[in-house]
Amino acid sequence: MEEVDLGEEVVLLLIVDGMSYSTLEASNTPMMDYLHRKGAMLTNCVVEAIPTISRSAHATIATGAPVEVHGIYGNKYYERKNGKLIGFGPKHLRAETIAEVAEREGLNVSVLGNKGLGLSDITQEMHTPGDEGGAKAIRILGKGASVIRVSDNTEVLEEARKQILEKIRKREPISHKQYVELDNVLAELVVETLDTEQPDLLMATFFGVDKASHGYGPTSREAIFTMENFDRILRRILLHLEEKRTKVSVIVTADHGNTEVNNYIDIVSLGREIDGVEEIITEGRRSARVYLEDDADREFVKDELLRIRGVRDVVDVYWDSEKVGDLMVFPGYSSTFGVGLITTRRSCHGSPAPSDSVVPLLYYVPRMKFEKYVIVRQVDISPTISSMIGVSPPKDSVGRSLFSPFR
Repeated sequence: MEEVDLGEEVVLLLIVDGMSYSTLEASNTPMMDYLHRKGAMLTNCVVEAIPTISRSAHATIATGAPVEVHGIYGNKYYERKNGKLIGFGPKHLRAETIAEVAEREGLNVSVLGNKGLGLSDITQEMHTPGDEGGAKAIRILGKGASVIRVSDNTEVLEEARKQILEKIRKREPISHKQYVELDNVLAELVVETLDTEQPDLLMATFFGVDKASHGYGPTSREAIFTMENFDRILRRILLHLEEKRTKVSVIVTADHGNTEVNNYIDIVSLGREIDGVEEIITEGRRSARVYLEDDADREFVKDELLRIRGVRDVVDVYWDSEKVGDLMVFPGYSSTFGVGLITTRRSCHGSPAPSDSVVPLLYYVPRMKFEKYVIVRQVDISPTISSMIGVSPPKDSVGRSLFSPFR
């Protein structure tokens, strides 16, 4: 891959859903390795929004704002007045996004992703609204963009969903290659959009690694295969831009990590039996929100939750309890909160544990070599992109740009 001096410029933000350090380190990723040798920074990125889950992370990346400011507290919440689950979406986003700033300054922004399958993952667990980041995570990330494309009507997607549902019905193993195919469909959409829209900033989320990690474990051959396929996708995109004489800078990171699990706790059923609990819902399976009744004894409920084997922490929540709930519950390191009796996930996320909350970030800018090691926070991504494309950061951003503007 040569450095290009002529033509247009584009900044890419590629989010690998659920990419943990353990998955990346176990994988052969020659394209990412090549960029690292060429001077790219490979560092830790701290996911500060708890629970560590797709929609809240996409909101943090888009806005540079903390979760209590941007208002996307997770994938879903329990609506007390109607007694039902509501998925967080762009209408709940209270902070300005990088796409809104860039478009206002006359730049073109494209945001791409795959629609969720309407399944919890490739396991046999119950699916509830907001279990997946899905299309709403993409629309949160891209709020304000002139182009938001969700690849949800392709034959590949529909066939994959049909086959997966059939496998679940028969209780048979599901091939991780379905998710590789869906990532490949998205790669086609990325290349097409680069050609037709010529964006100044393109952001895309690939969900294959997260699905394969849930089903088989973050260091399984299936997760590694899916990670290595993403590296091939990255190479294809960059070579395509090179052929078009387009200068490209790229950030590759994850919305959250994944923790290998082998202990399953039915926190929902057990929690609902405790006096004073109105509802309990899981987020990423390694966190749970507890909504208390008006007359509940908070300390009693906390003590009872801590008696459940495998529960490690119960934390008070005192802000926006209508959505966030009153308590957050987290399991021990290798444990997960299942739903019902069937729990087959091999990795989960949602907790503040490093395996969930510290993810890789690779940052490549042509002809720049980053010698200094810095730890990045997710709130830093939006102001950094702002510097890259020559605009002010979103007004609610609390992050810092990692590098001086170079445009």
